[in-house]
Amino acid sequence: MYMLRRVYKAKYRQGKLVASLVQKQQKIYESAGRSKGTVYFNAGTVPGEPDTVVLEWTQDNLGSPYMSGGSIPREALQVGGQVREHIESQEIEFWELMTPEKMDDV
Repeated sequence: MYMLRRVYKAKYRQGKLVASLVQKQQKIYESAGRSKGTVYFNAGTVPGEPDTVVLEWTQDNLGSPYMSGGSIPREALQVGGQVREHIESQEIEFWELMTPEKMDDV
């Protein structure tokens, strides 16, 4: 099982707008079968890096949506274009989740 985290650096004072768009996009992906995701953001109202938006979700395995049987919903691509208009950068992190069956005998 894996946890994926996409981090967006929004343009000045665009954090809440980007978070709203990312939430909309995540709901589209959930409707297409992706696991539930969580969006959180800092619009300058809490300590930390302002205008930052984070989306986290889990997946059973890692794979390209372009592989056999995979697809990206057209509506998600359209919302993604709107997101890109309001961000300076984005990155994605991949983390393997620790599960009981993966634990070393300690």
